[in-house]
Amino acid sequence: SVEQARNRIDGAVRKLMERKPDLKIFLGLDSLGNVPSRKELKDAEEGKDATDMGVRAKAISSFFRVVNSLISEFDIPFVFVNHQYVNPQTGQPVQSGGKKPTYNAHIIISFVSKKPKDGDLVTPDNGIRMKATTVKNRDVPEGQSCEVQVSYRDGIYKYSGLMDEAVENGFIEQNGSWYTYM
Repeated sequence: SVEQARNRIDGAVRKLMERKPDLKIFLGLDSLGNVPSRKELKDAEEGKDATDMGVRAKAISSFFRVVNSLISEFDIPFVFVNHQYVNPQTGQPVQSGGKKPTYNAHIIISFVSKKPKDGDLVTPDNGIRMKATTVKNRDVPEGQSCEVQVSYRDGIYKYSGLMDEAVENGFIEQNGSWYTYM
């Protein structure tokens, strides 16, 4: 549950840091959108179909208050994956779990899968092309995006998108199928 995740993260990190104060820790959660609240789990055990009426959003809010305090105290990077849906009233993408995930994140990157192009190293059978766009970023301007190729077997192709970026930023000039270095 969200509450268990909060308590376990806090307890484990504090114990580790007591024993080894110079230890470097990285926290990751995949995925916040799939972690139920304690109430959801209890209702499922009892066969109840009641909605949580904001209980999960409150639990997530508490999760971020505790974890943000912890990661600030010990200078720990924390990456979490969350789901988003389109708000039917506004047509805008919204993260699940209330507004706390959005408010607490320093950087939000939205990933959209795209069909591979001709010449890609990946095909629909062995990978995907993804477009990553910064939605929120406290370090660089928002709205920047890039496309990367991701192999199902090997992960992100390390030079993926480099040629496109070089052409777009004027380091390389493209004339048809020829490239010229400036």
